[in-house]
Parts: sequence; structure tokens; C-alpha cells
Amino acid sequence: MIVVEGKWKDDGMEATMINEYASNAFSEQRVLWGELKKRRKQFQSPWILGGDFNAVKIEGDSGGR
Repeated sequence: MIVVEGKWKDDGMEATMINEYASNAFSEQRVLWGELKKRRKQFQSPWILGGDFNAVKIEGDSGGR
């Protein structure tokens, strides 16, 4: 997880940018979401959240096709 906190130069708006590449393992994803909840308390500014969360909507969709 990469976390960057800063301000826009032009208007001074604060934001926290988080980039994540999540594991395919469900147990490790649970840890990730717990970690994000902790970070929410740490960083109060609006978030920009991106990356690959490897969230599978339908079982069988993760076949690497």
C-alpha cells in the first residue's frame, strides 16, 4: 500500500491518495480492508483510492482470461 497525503497547489485542497495491489487470497483481502479502516481514522482529508483490488464479483471470474 502506498499512501501520499498533500495539498493541491492552486487551491490548497488537501487529499490523501492511496494505491493498492491486493492479493487474490480472501483472508489477505480481509486484512487489507481492516488496514484501510485504520487509515481512515489516520487521514481525515478526502481520499483518492486506486489500484487493483482483485475483487471478484462472480466466482470463476478470476481465471486469468
